[in-house]
Amino acid sequence: DDLWQASKLEKQVRCLDAEPDLGLVHTWMALIDEHGKPRGRVMASNTEGDVWQQLVERNTIASSSVMVRRSCFETVGVFSSMRELYPIEDWEMWIRIAARYPFAVIKEPLISWRQ
Repeated sequence: DDLWQASKLEKQVRCLDAEPDLGLVHTWMALIDEHGKPRGRVMASNTEGDVWQQLVERNTIASSSVMVRRSCFETVGVFSSMRELYPIEDWEMWIRIAARYPFAVIKEPLISWRQ
C-alpha cells in the first residue's frame, strides 16, 4: 500500500554518503486515497540528530521511509522476532539504532501511504 517516489533511494544514499556517522535516514510521508490521489495531508517528522529520548516517548518514523546503514544491523542486530513486540518491532529497532547513531530526515514526502 506504500508508494516510493523515484528519487527516494538516491536522496537517501546521498544523505548517508554526506554524513558517515548517520545510522538511519527517513523521509516525510504523504497520505493518498485508494486511487492514488493526494489527500492533502503530509506526515512530517522532525526526528533527527540524537533522537533516542524522543523515540522512547513516541514513534514518529514511517517504516517504509527508512534507509538504515548496514553497519547498524551488524552493531545492534536485526529486527526482533519476539511475538510480544508485534506490531512495534520497527519502533523497537529505531530505538536500538538511536542509542548508538544519529538520525537524519529528508523533509519532503518521498513515500505515499494509501489509506
